[in-house]
Amino acid sequence: MADRMDFTRTEAVAGPKRPGYRTFPNLNGDYSGRIELGKPRSRDEIAPPLRTLIGEILAGWKRLPLVILGPTGTGKTCAALAFADAVQNPFFLSFADLIRLNFAPWDQQAGMWREVERSELLILDDVTVGLDSENSLKLRGETLWRVLDVRERRANSQTVVTTNCRREKLADSFGPACDSRLFCGSHFELFGSDRRFEQQAR
Repeated sequence: MADRMDFTRTEAVAGPKRPGYRTFPNLNGDYSGRIELGKPRSRDEIAPPLRTLIGEILAGWKRLPLVILGPTGTGKTCAALAFADAVQNPFFLSFADLIRLNFAPWDQQAGMWREVERSELLILDDVTVGLDSENSLKLRGETLWRVLDVRERRANSQTVVTTNCRREKLADSFGPACDSRLFCGSHFELFGSDRRFEQQAR
């Protein structure tokens, strides 16, 4: 992995050279949600202790998966994408898109699950409990468990999960099997206000 030992540097550092985009098809079958990789990405907005933790994970000193918790706008996704810049074959997927995929045609479901299984790094963004119904909660729990189980069984897989839920809430909602797989590695909790609103106010 590129730059694994020097992740604590705050200036932009380019990841390994590879095709410019890692994409996934949305439910309409076209390629959206594009994450541009292989270009410099600033790390100066990532909390220094979290930068240190990511560097230790990339160096093999701390375990995966990595769960980044915190309120909206505290920099969870920013940190996860900086992690993606340092590895080969990353795949970014929002939890909302994954849940919607349960209602998509089978060929789209199969294609997405292949990506989930084979990617060296999976970023599962914005895992939420939801407030819809008991059936919705069950669907979310079963989907999350399947992702974590697939990733656990794949050798040398790396998984980063972001969520605005506290660990206790996730455990109560999704059960001990998901909690065990989520928190068997490293986790970091961010605090603070929404930085997007702070930037707009400047």
